[in-house]
Amino acid sequence: MNMIAIIAALLLQLPAQSASAEDNFGRPFSAAAAEKSGPASQFAEYQRHAKLVSGSLDHGVTAENIRWAKRRDGAHFWDAASIAPGQVKNIYWGNHTNGVGHSFLVLEFAPGGFASTRPGAEISDFLAVSVEARMGEGESYSALLGAFGKFMIVWNLSAFESYIYDGVVEGDESPFAIYRMKLTGEQKIAVARAALSGAFRDHENEKYNTAYNSCVTNALATLNSALPYEYQVEPLIAVPAKVTEMLDERGLLETGGDARFSFSRQDPTAGGRFTAR
Repeated sequence: MNMIAIIAALLLQLPAQSASAEDNFGRPFSAAAAEKSGPASQFAEYQRHAKLVSGSLDHGVTAENIRWAKRRDGAHFWDAASIAPGQVKNIYWGNHTNGVGHSFLVLEFAPGGFASTRPGAEISDFLAVSVEARMGEGESYSALLGAFGKFMIVWNLSAFESYIYDGVVEGDESPFAIYRMKLTGEQKIAVARAALSGAFRDHENEKYNTAYNSCVTNALATLNSALPYEYQVEPLIAVPAKVTEMLDERGLLETGGDARFSFSRQDPTAGGRFTAR
């Protein structure tokens, strides 16, 4: 995050209802809220509000508006998918080094724990949970404008291979990295449930804010909701690269061997099954 954006964020007068782990994940989402996810025409093509169709976080859900592979015309498949939080295997912290940086979570499921309902859809065991400033077609993100309420917010859910393909193969040349997290089985399930609870809430009239309602603050709130207090990370200013360092200092990231995965345009690794068709 550049210095101008940081200073602007610090000068903001935060409202009394600033986002917190309790506010974000303590309130149940309702069917009425899920139905209020706006028409796709309000978004850039690659963003939509996820929508709960049926089920519960305790036993598994069916959700709509999960970004999947790209069609030959360049648009995405937006699939319905079954998601079973109880079958989550691993949680990953993601970091994208483009511009001011971007943080996101990746949920890895046991086979069958996450699957598109579209016949012939590509198989993925990984769900990317990315909180973003909502863009109109052709609009560009600005951290400075994000600090002053320029953008609305969207919780984008994507098959991870598609997320990486879009960001690395067809996006800029900035690399992605994801780190497997050192969490207990109960904590992994709690993170998965919190991430989906956050995604299914009604965000239609919610503002994105660089300082306190951004990609990294929401990813952290999701994570913190499942952690003992002594392991929680609550930085004064949530800068993606710095937060990644703090998580590592808390001993929450596995950084050796096959625990860290990097993706770049030169060696994208992921996305091979998700080419346009």
